[in-house]
Amino acid sequence: MPCKKHGIILHMKDAISISADGLGYSIDLPGLRLAGCRVSAQTDGKTAVASNLGLSSEGGRAIISGETPFGPVSVRFSPAADGTSVTMVATLDLNVSARHVALFPLSGLEIAGATHLLSHGRSMGGCKTCKLPAKRLENEAGEEPGAKFESVFQTMVSFPNVKLHVTQDLRQDNLTFVTGFVDGDAIHDFSVSTHFEFAKPGRFTSEPTTLATVTDGFQAMRAWGDAQQSAPLPAEPQPVGWNSWDYYRWTITEDEVLKNADFIASDPVLSKHVKRIIVDDGWQYCYGEWEPNPFFKSGMDSLARNLRKMGFVPGLWICPGIAEPHSMIAQWQTDWLAMSEGGDPCLSFDCMRRKGFIIDPTLPAVKKWLFDLFTRYADMGYGYFKTDFLMPVTKAPRYHRELPRGQIIRELMTPITDAIRGKADLLGCGYDYNGGCDLVRMVRAGSDIHSTWGCTKSNAVSVAARFWASNRVWITDPDFCVCRGPETVSDPDLGRLRCLYVFVTPEDTRRGFSPTLPWGFGFDTILAHEAECLLSIALMNGGAINLSDKLYVLNDRGLDLVRRTVSAARGSAPTPVDLFESDRVSKWFQTIPGGCRVLLVNWEDNEAELSLDLAPFGVNAASARNFWTDETVAIYDNVLRATLRPHSCLLAEFK
Repeated sequence: MPCKKHGIILHMKDAISISADGLGYSIDLPGLRLAGCRVSAQTDGKTAVASNLGLSSEGGRAIISGETPFGPVSVRFSPAADGTSVTMVATLDLNVSARHVALFPLSGLEIAGATHLLSHGRSMGGCKTCKLPAKRLENEAGEEPGAKFESVFQTMVSFPNVKLHVTQDLRQDNLTFVTGFVDGDAIHDFSVSTHFEFAKPGRFTSEPTTLATVTDGFQAMRAWGDAQQSAPLPAEPQPVGWNSWDYYRWTITEDEVLKNADFIASDPVLSKHVKRIIVDDGWQYCYGEWEPNPFFKSGMDSLARNLRKMGFVPGLWICPGIAEPHSMIAQWQTDWLAMSEGGDPCLSFDCMRRKGFIIDPTLPAVKKWLFDLFTRYADMGYGYFKTDFLMPVTKAPRYHRELPRGQIIRELMTPITDAIRGKADLLGCGYDYNGGCDLVRMVRAGSDIHSTWGCTKSNAVSVAARFWASNRVWITDPDFCVCRGPETVSDPDLGRLRCLYVFVTPEDTRRGFSPTLPWGFGFDTILAHEAECLLSIALMNGGAINLSDKLYVLNDRGLDLVRRTVSAARGSAPTPVDLFESDRVSKWFQTIPGGCRVLLVNWEDNEAELSLDLAPFGVNAASARNFWTDETVAIYDNVLRATLRPHSCLLAEFK
């Protein structure tokens, strides 16, 4: 019988109960009680906690309702049939107009006794893993001051006997966040919110959020990934590629592209496996004006033909939503540009001090321009496109059409996908995952990688955290497979490209860009054993493999590393074994045709002993092969053990 009063408890499937006392509510999940939850609303930065909460039921659902100065709010809780989860959806009957509105079906929750936190970003990189108790969070670049976190899609809070799995759908019209502050083993102000823009009086409904308690975090995250899948992945593994960016950056030329292609074609191992040549940023006149610069003197049509004749699939980098100030679009098509809060075109894009306008993808004229641009290059023979700087396109203050912000990425990618369908493959670099997996089948998972130990450490965080996406939701790209450094190349230009000087200002008296990097850092300092870690993680990811060194200056050690990498059997998505109990995953498991791989990584600055019991993975072995040296690794009591020097790994293959 429906009821509405303070202080009652409504049991749902005998596993979940929700209580209301007029000030907050509690949710009892199996093994975990979330007490002291609040319902809140926010308009233009002003937050109000709902008061006079009451509880009722309807059709097996619990409903909490209350009042805010911005209008009445309610939260509907729908239990799963097995009683292990509850999905909540909030509504706000807004009584004012506001530029920004946020609706919190859950806010102000205090969580105690947590042992680990895993959070996700909305695009490539952006994940955090933190073993608790802690005063600061571990992000991709290492520990950072402060303890605030912001997560999307999947958030996992671990406790000694259970895990709290908080999820939202991958596809969202309005953006949803999970936020909080870490302090020791406590998480303060744990909150879930959906955000709206250009709000007029009326009803606003949050995106659904599911709270579940699980014991197997890997199974839960994979199951969530399976539920988001909306289009089949390619049946065959993606070809290995070579990309110009990490070594050459904006200095790439037609001649250097062809030199590396010639080297690959003449190498007895690389020629069998590397089938794509991708020309990255630096070939064009400028962002927004996609014509070749003078360093590509023969033109892009000619380059594509030459690469095809050599047996390669040509690939091309384009950032489709950015226009630099001196581009023709920025000069002559100002009505195509996304706007400031006041309604004028504005320089919303800034990367490495390179500024640009956002080309508004909501406009029909822009959609046609995008379609024609990608059609033209696909018809030249480019069979692969790396689209980049996609996330910034979704962050302009205003567009000419007031669409929910979660739809902007689909406005951008739909005409591109339509143009190349059946002609070329597409990688979304900096893709807003909110756009789903039907338009873009390959995405960057990790953060930017360079040939340094610091980048190797940072990239591993998000590659591990997104294990659920690899070969399930998307083909994931861990970024480049690079190994150049003082032990692996014979290159007089090693360390010469120093891209951080763009951050030095005339009045700057510092000699350091950060506590760890000088302005003149060259991003090619990795040692050979450290490069083995970088390449091993790329292999364990199970997705895209793209080289990005100047191949013809690699020495024997460097060539051995890249040859082993490109010829390795492509494996499944990994299991990052210690994901829910560490700041950075050091134990990985992966199946490969006819066997499996295990990766142990010592991230520390001191020697360490690592081990992994093979029995839980169905492996019973007495020996394995060291992937990088071909040496036999002895296994005792079915446990792989290794004493590893600092910054090194053991990649063991079992057949």
